[in-house]
Amino acid sequence: MKKAIALVMAVLMIVGMLAGCGSSSQPAPTQAPAQEPAPAAAESTEKTEAPEEAAEPVAEEPATKFPEKDIEVVCPFSAGGGTALTAVTFSDIIMQKGIAPVNLNVVYKPGGSCAVAMAYTAAKRGDPYYLLLVTPAFVTTPLSGDIGVDLHDFTPICIFGIDSNMLVVPADSPFQDFTDVIEFVKNGGTVTCGGAAAGGANHTFAQLVFSTAGIDYTYVPYSGGADGVTACLGGHIDMTVSKPTECGSFIESGQLRVLGVANKERLAIYPDGKTFVEQGVDVVEGMFRGVVAPGDIPEEERQILIEYFRQMVATDEWKEQFVDKYLFTADPLFGDEAKEYLENTQLRFIDLLKQLDMYEG
Repeated sequence: MKKAIALVMAVLMIVGMLAGCGSSSQPAPTQAPAQEPAPAAAESTEKTEAPEEAAEPVAEEPATKFPEKDIEVVCPFSAGGGTALTAVTFSDIIMQKGIAPVNLNVVYKPGGSCAVAMAYTAAKRGDPYYLLLVTPAFVTTPLSGDIGVDLHDFTPICIFGIDSNMLVVPADSPFQDFTDVIEFVKNGGTVTCGGAAAGGANHTFAQLVFSTAGIDYTYVPYSGGADGVTACLGGHIDMTVSKPTECGSFIESGQLRVLGVANKERLAIYPDGKTFVEQGVDVVEGMFRGVVAPGDIPEEERQILIEYFRQMVATDEWKEQFVDKYLFTADPLFGDEAKEYLENTQLRFIDLLKQLDMYEG
């Protein structure tokens, strides 16, 4: 009996010990999670904040701060002519419309049929703060004499389009149209024709017209188209090469008369002015106008300048103040397209200068 009681007591003691062990081991799984959340929460906060900081966009420095100062617009001919009018018009529009954040200041560098302005601008190589107005003289002048630079020393930005070439005479001239000139010269008469510098765009145009008509003439060069108009008005020459941008107001006032227009059709603003084609002289030859920068300017700056002129030619102001007013044929070319146009034009003018015995290539 005592053995049975002892056995029971031993079993009870073992059970008690097992129960005690079970109750003391229970808190471990319940307390461990309760103690871990605090550091876990802190760790989680650190992990979520770091990615947010890394995800914020970092402001990159612009590739260029151009332009930071005013831009100089170089006009190769005297004030009052078509090139000067072009320079002033687009500069004013770019500033008034806020296309560029700086001023565009027009300066005049006449002389040598664009040679002076070309040399001045080419010397600014790599500097995008200079722009040069260009016409065919930009191409022909280096071809007719070694001036130390040519079109390859510049960065083409934009060709605006084509201006209409004309021959005009004073209102009291005996010549009513170009057929009168042809008849007069073929009967032994002589005529003088003025225009901007020898070997330049006006000269090559006059040569094209007179050679196509099969008659001789004497060319009288001036520093710019406006000076040729003044000489014509004063009776110092028989006629001059001009454009609506240069002589439009004198035609409208009745002081000048159109002898011939080198377009396919008559100009609407001068309906009495016959085309050369109508008069049996197959000449359709306009004068391009554009703008270039010095050579080797940075690509970022080149693209910014191109964009300025893309925006400018798209404005209503350009259309109203220049294109429509002067019946300018707007066909803008930019960058590489402008460069290709100038190079092709160079090839064409070589033939005309050879006729004048003025090609120095």
